[in-house]
Amino acid sequence: MTNNEIQYFQGPDGKAFGAIDMAVCDNGDVYVVGELRSPLLYGEPPQSILFKNNVECSEYSFDASVFCGIAFKENGDMVLAGLQWGQPVVWDGTNVQYLPVESEDIINVWIISSIEYADGNEFIVGTCIDTANICTPVVWMNRQLVEVGHIDNASTIAFAGTFTSGANFKLAGAYVNADDNINACEYDSRQHGFSQIPYQWSGSNESMVYGEVNSSKWNDDSGSIYSLVTECYAHGHINPITGEIGVVDTIRGGFYILKDGQVMPQSIYKYPKENTLASIIDMTMNSKGQIITVGTLFDVEYQGVRPAYWVDGECHIINPDRPYDDGVASKVIIKN
Repeated sequence: MTNNEIQYFQGPDGKAFGAIDMAVCDNGDVYVVGELRSPLLYGEPPQSILFKNNVECSEYSFDASVFCGIAFKENGDMVLAGLQWGQPVVWDGTNVQYLPVESEDIINVWIISSIEYADGNEFIVGTCIDTANICTPVVWMNRQLVEVGHIDNASTIAFAGTFTSGANFKLAGAYVNADDNINACEYDSRQHGFSQIPYQWSGSNESMVYGEVNSSKWNDDSGSIYSLVTECYAHGHINPITGEIGVVDTIRGGFYILKDGQVMPQSIYKYPKENTLASIIDMTMNSKGQIITVGTLFDVEYQGVRPAYWVDGECHIINPDRPYDDGVASKVIIKN
C-alpha cells in the first residue's frame, strides 16, 4: 500500500504471492520479496520471488529458495538473506553464499528474520529449531556466527533485531517462561545476555517483542532504540513461532512501545472491543513527529487477521471493503 493505494501482486502459474519484506531505494524504486505458494500442490519445495516496482526480477529465480529479508549496503548494492534448500544463505546480487552454522546435525528448521547494514557492518537475525523443538536465536555479524544462547535455558525465538552502536546490536523476541506462558525478552550484545520485559498489564500471560527500531531510521541521531511489544490476556493456544492463534476462549490485548527500555505512554493501544488483539511489527515517525505503526488486528468474530496501521494510536484497517481477507502489515517506510 502506497499512500492508501493498494496494489496486488500475482505470482506466475496461478500461484499466490506472500510478501515477506520490502525495501525502497533512494531513487524511489520499491523492492518486495516473498514466497510463492501453490493452492494445489503440497510438499513441493519452497520458491521465492523478487519484484521491483511490481515487475518480477527474473534473474533472482532460484530453486528451493526463500528470500526472507532484503537490504541495501551503504554503497547501494542490494543483498538478500534467506534459505536455500533449507540452509541459511545470502545473495550478493545473484551470487549465493552459505552462512556458517553449528550443530547442523540436530537442527530441524532454520528461520531468517531480518538483514540490516550500518557503519559498514552486516547484521542477520534468525532462529533455529532443533530436533527437540527447542528454539534458539541465531545471529550472523559480517557473516560470522555469533552465539547468543537462550534466556533461562528456555525455548527462545528472535523475531527481529537492530544495530545499537558500531557492531553492537539488540534482538527482539520471546521465550517460554516457567509458567509455560510466552514472555517478551531482548538480547543486548553489550551486556552479552537476555533481559525479560515484565508484563505491563494486570492479568497478561502472553507478550512478544516483534520489532526493534533504531532512531536513525528517521534521521534521528540520538541512538534511541524502540522496542515494539504486543501483550495480551489470552486463554487458548498461540503458536510462539508463527503467532497464529488457535482455539481461544477469551482474548484481549494490544501493544506499546519501549523507548530505551521505558514505556511511551502515548504509544499504549488496547482495542476497546472484547476478544480482539492488536499487534505491531514495525514503526516509523513522520516529519510531524507522529508515530506510525503497522501490524495486525485479530477479531474472534470472524477468526481473521486483518492488516492494519496506526497513526498516533488511531487505527486504520487496510482494505476494509474486503472484511474476510486475512493479512499482515509487516513493514512501514517513509520516503520524502
